[in-house]
Amino acid sequence: MIEKGPLIYRIFLIIFWVGTCLGFVAEDLFPPLNSMRSYIFIVLDLLIVTAGVLAVKKKWQKWSIIFFFCLAFLSTIIINKYTNVVFINGCRDFFGLLFILPIVYYLHNNDEQYHFVSKFDKHLKAFLFVQCFCTVVQFAKHGAGDFVGGSFGNGYSGVLSMVIYMTSFYLMNKNFDRAHYFASLKKNWVLIFLLYPTFLNETKASFIYLFAYLVLLNKVEFKTVLKLLSFSPVIFGVFFGLFYLYSVITEQDFDELTGEEFYQAYLVGEDPDELIEICQLYYEGAFDNEDENVWATDLPRFTKILLLGNVLEDSKGGLLLGEGVGQMKGNTVLSKTRFAEKYEWYLVGSRTFVMTCVIQIGIIGFCWFLFVLFKSLSFRNNKSITSFNVKLYLLMFALFMFIYNDAFQNAFFCIFYFYIAASTVNMTNNPLLEESSELAQSNV
Repeated sequence: MIEKGPLIYRIFLIIFWVGTCLGFVAEDLFPPLNSMRSYIFIVLDLLIVTAGVLAVKKKWQKWSIIFFFCLAFLSTIIINKYTNVVFINGCRDFFGLLFILPIVYYLHNNDEQYHFVSKFDKHLKAFLFVQCFCTVVQFAKHGAGDFVGGSFGNGYSGVLSMVIYMTSFYLMNKNFDRAHYFASLKKNWVLIFLLYPTFLNETKASFIYLFAYLVLLNKVEFKTVLKLLSFSPVIFGVFFGLFYLYSVITEQDFDELTGEEFYQAYLVGEDPDELIEICQLYYEGAFDNEDENVWATDLPRFTKILLLGNVLEDSKGGLLLGEGVGQMKGNTVLSKTRFAEKYEWYLVGSRTFVMTCVIQIGIIGFCWFLFVLFKSLSFRNNKSITSFNVKLYLLMFALFMFIYNDAFQNAFFCIFYFYIAASTVNMTNNPLLEESSELAQSNV
């Protein structure tokens, strides 16, 4: 009979590799598999629930799961009168937040007996190498853009970039001596090299990830700020060069990319009211497929956040409880909800986590998520420099997702995020750094 620990770990590995690689395999290697993707994801969701139920131990995890299902049931079925099928299907978007966290904490708590962490770290590094192959194939086929989503597949370029930076940063910190910064970077050059797939898509946020990556490899203190200021001309030059290289790879105008007008249009839009009108008309069938206004059917992210109150104005749950889960589902196996049909112009394209969370489970649901995030990133568990900096890096991604994308609704992204968060509990500083610190204190 298989022990509970190894069983959970084996299920976890199946979820990890199938979930993160299915997109690329179905789209680029074996297209007939594409028609079965929805059913494979259902099986993976069942495995996530099974492993999560087996792994959950802490009281707060149990109560968090119970609270979510009660809230989702209240908002979806009781208040907004959707069916049980919509409720069950909609809950799947939150399985990562509900069940991945208990799984990874179980693996870490049983690491002394089974050595799960050292084993899975090797899988994480293998994942980074896989992305090198996948992104080159996609870039050669389609050029830079959303198609370069690595093993996740088309449309996951943003998720891929976040996952690559988080994973590389985590593995770097496992073998990094802050007392010898540049020597440690040189020693871990492979992890720096493995960041290159993020420059083959159009994820502009990668420059922010890279800057934070390099800064947080230092100890966060006043001396670090002074050191950054002294190296600011070099840092500016490097990032200017990278940004220019990015514009060449993605075939975009460099002057346009660095202009204020570009970012205003990208985040809010030059004329939000006009964009909203165009989107509504397009989904009402007013334009044909060759119309010049078709490009505008994806509203900018900030505009969507600002429209939350208007969109939920007629919802019985309102801003407090939302329209119920399942609004982002449908159109593959099941049909869309009445809300998704009415506001298709609003829901398609770029989504932020604030938007998707509040639409479905309201402000109360978003507060539930903040509780889960706080528990996963508790800064009290481990006060080492390494642990603190990794948590800061993860916190940056969480804050960024509030206004940039909704990756937390992807269970396979949650594997990376919560696994690294759980790892910080047992993280220590580099032994060489600890020895030098102790020696310095003894000489005082």
